[in-house]
Amino acid sequence: MRYVINDVETKSIKRAIKKFGSADISKFNTNLKGSFTITHFRKYDHHHEVDIEFRGELLGTANRIINKKWYSSEVYNEDGYSKVKINRLIKSSIWDDVKTRCSYFGINIKWRENVKKIKWI
Repeated sequence: MRYVINDVETKSIKRAIKKFGSADISKFNTNLKGSFTITHFRKYDHHHEVDIEFRGELLGTANRIINKKWYSSEVYNEDGYSKVKINRLIKSSIWDDVKTRCSYFGINIKWRENVKKIKWI
């Protein structure tokens, strides 16, 4: 069973994340525009996990006939859109920026699965 490690280092990282955990998404990212914030951090024996909050828009298509357009978080409430697929697209598009931001705090995330929760505002 996995247990969360709460030591002095973890507590100091959580305090630093509250102050400096937000960043803009890279200009080279073609699918997203906006910013993100690391909201929570968990440390385990062999890996770390983070939760993020995304503020911005997503470029995508509803079907193959319609051209790409920018979607806001209101897409979650519409019929025909899968929250799982939307979160998977956000996670894969924002991965490099989140990994870079986490390295500033000494958080070692190696895989996309280490980003557990995405809240889109």
